[in-house]
Amino acid sequence: MIKKIKIDNFLTIKNLEIDFDKHFSAIVGESGAGKSLILKAISEVFSVKNDTQMIGNFGDFCKISIDFDADLSKYGFFERNFSIEKLRSKKPYFDKSASKSIDI
Repeated sequence: MIKKIKIDNFLTIKNLEIDFDKHFSAIVGESGAGKSLILKAISEVFSVKNDTQMIGNFGDFCKISIDFDADLSKYGFFERNFSIEKLRSKKPYFDKSASKSIDI
């Protein structure tokens, strides 16, 4: 189950964070409010394409994060929470915090 989605600079969405309820969630709004963009953002996280056209006009990158809660305890498995994040950039991106150095 999706617990939370965070969207930054995706098409016309500048910054959006949605916490989904465990029992019921619905995305409602007027025509053109961005309901379909939220679903498109979710599908983009799982896409293998690197389409920079999805990046909005609010910066050089877009970031989509989805937090999941996979409660499989009723099936004899463990409960697990995990996140998936996708970053797309118009410029080359290097995450220094992800790199490691080794002294020789």
